[in-house]
Amino acid sequence: MRSKHTICALLLLFTAGVMYAAASDTGSADFSRIVADPQSSAMGDSIVYAPPSAAVMVSNPAAITSLYQAKLSLTDTLLSDGVDYRFIGIAFPTKSASFGVAVSYFSYGNNSAGIYQGTDSPKNMQAIISGALPLRHEYPVTEDYGSVGASVKMLQSSVGGNTAQSLAADVGILSRLSGSSPFTASIAVKNIGGKLTFPAQSVSLPLTAAAGIKYEKASWSDLVLTADVSRLLTDGTAGAGAGISFSPVYPVTLRGGWKQSTDNMSSGFGGGVGLDFNDFSLNYTRIPSKDLSFVNQWGIDIAFGKIVRPDIAYNHYLTYHFEIAKDKYNKKDYLAARQELEEILSLYPDHQGSKEYLVLIGQALDDFEKQRMIGISRWLTRARVAFSRNDLLQARRYYNYVLGVDPENTEAVEGLSRIEESARQLRSAQGTVGKKAELLKLWDESIAYYRNGNYVEAKEGFKKYLVLNPSNKEAQRFVDEIEVQVQKITLLQTNDLFVKGVELYDQGQYRDAVKYFNAVVMALPARTDAQWYADQCQKLIASEEKKISAAQQEQSKEKIKDKVKDQIDAAYMRAVSQYQSGDYDEALKSFTATRDTAVKYPGFEKTAMNAKNYITIINSQYAEKEYKSGVALFQDKKLESAAVAFRKALAYNMDHAAAREELARVSESLSQQFYEQGMKAYTAGNLVNAKECFNKSLYYKPDKSESLRALERMK
Repeated sequence: MRSKHTICALLLLFTAGVMYAAASDTGSADFSRIVADPQSSAMGDSIVYAPPSAAVMVSNPAAITSLYQAKLSLTDTLLSDGVDYRFIGIAFPTKSASFGVAVSYFSYGNNSAGIYQGTDSPKNMQAIISGALPLRHEYPVTEDYGSVGASVKMLQSSVGGNTAQSLAADVGILSRLSGSSPFTASIAVKNIGGKLTFPAQSVSLPLTAAAGIKYEKASWSDLVLTADVSRLLTDGTAGAGAGISFSPVYPVTLRGGWKQSTDNMSSGFGGGVGLDFNDFSLNYTRIPSKDLSFVNQWGIDIAFGKIVRPDIAYNHYLTYHFEIAKDKYNKKDYLAARQELEEILSLYPDHQGSKEYLVLIGQALDDFEKQRMIGISRWLTRARVAFSRNDLLQARRYYNYVLGVDPENTEAVEGLSRIEESARQLRSAQGTVGKKAELLKLWDESIAYYRNGNYVEAKEGFKKYLVLNPSNKEAQRFVDEIEVQVQKITLLQTNDLFVKGVELYDQGQYRDAVKYFNAVVMALPARTDAQWYADQCQKLIASEEKKISAAQQEQSKEKIKDKVKDQIDAAYMRAVSQYQSGDYDEALKSFTATRDTAVKYPGFEKTAMNAKNYITIINSQYAEKEYKSGVALFQDKKLESAAVAFRKALAYNMDHAAAREELARVSESLSQQFYEQGMKAYTAGNLVNAKECFNKSLYYKPDKSESLRALERMK
């Protein structure tokens, strides 16, 4: 055993994520338990937080599947008196897996206690190779539901001139609780391996088991909540942690965490901050420690290369924007919610949740419009940043803002073209997800035909399957095998197929017969008789379909006409009754509905014309009423209310000449009035009020030169 001073010095070395050793027989191995990335450290040493960093392979190797672009990560954990832990690693995803390599170095340095000096200072190194696979099944359809990863580590420790080496392994699993659940669970076992054997002693690696759960709510400022438990299996000590992370404003992310353990490790509350830019992020964490008060940890992550797994980014931002739309709907901000949902459906037309919420909004929102004006330069900058992150919905929105102000903006037009191309590629890759039931049915039917030796039906089924899921290699393999089998068909077998086809042809079963004739032609292209029959079948099938379609259309027209006549007549009579009783509001609605229905079908032209005449009469009456109301308001000097009334009159009857003249007179007066108010506010230094008044002046008279010049001077 070393001296009391040696033990005290060792207790200074380990931070959040490092379980401190009280004796020399564990200190050489405990450095392998340091959490390398500041993000997970700030969250209470979480194994389930899974930040987009290569350093996360130390916390949980399964987490590197969340990367969709290669990442280089460098971290530095500075304890005290020169005690330092450094990490450098790189992780890169492929379309089928993710891999990472890293090296870490831990040095006790020349501490103030004077225990270690120069080359006698203990040093520890660790080399890591990681790999992770998404958990998925490939066919009949592809579906991801988590990931599993493993790391192999080589540890080397030098103490007092003696060196020991050992191999260890980490394994981890991340899994969503369900496809749309905000919860993710994880388990990990770390430091599975042998011992560091020195001449005088052997040091056991700290075998640790951990589990965690994470809750994410992207629309709430990227909120993340984590909870973790761990157990050191070598001595039975336990630990727990929790963390919270959110982004109040781009590009800042704030994190806080708590950690508690029954052994002599770091405990208490800590926190950190991150700056996450497009391809670069900087993170800092202040970690609590029983012995050092606090420890500082820095990290840099650099992304490079092309995006290998765009589906991860696409799916993340789809969920993010749908959550935002639901929140806006719940806050009754229907216009903003509808805009968000329409943007989603423009790129993800099969997203059922967006369709359902649009129906709800349509029921709650009759007519609502709102316009926003933001600087073109600012929108273009935000669009470029969003597109570089594969946030297509956000990028598309900003480009559309630009085109709303400047329809000929070249960058916005080109940006939208790039977005549509990216979305098309994504839909092509993921289009089969919404067709799962149809794919499963086709697959089962085709397999059954294949096993029964009915290669004609099997090949046709597998071809239909490939139309819906062209990347499925198993279906293509069956088609290729059937082609080989067809090539082996003997002359006798082709004759049997031909005879069967002729029997079905004579029975009028042309759809079934053509399959047998095609099989003969595939095997023996020289069989012109089979080709002739096949062509005849196709012609007869087309003729039958045409006759059936014509008959069905005629029957449908007659049924519709009889049904519609009763509906139109009843609606028209109801509208006339409402008009005669003086209920003009309901009569107007009924006549409008009657007219709109009648013009869709031939034979109801007279009814449509009569309804139109009643609508004109009612609108004229309403127009006259609004005109008189406007005159009365004008006489009472309520000019703005008078203008509203005159506009309503023209909305009912655009040919009401008196209303048009009065509106022009009132608008001229209001425009001058608001101009004068604006000049008074401008002279008094109230620029906000002045600008508002000048804009109101232009609302009533858009070409008023004085107001235009005043706004130009204020820029």
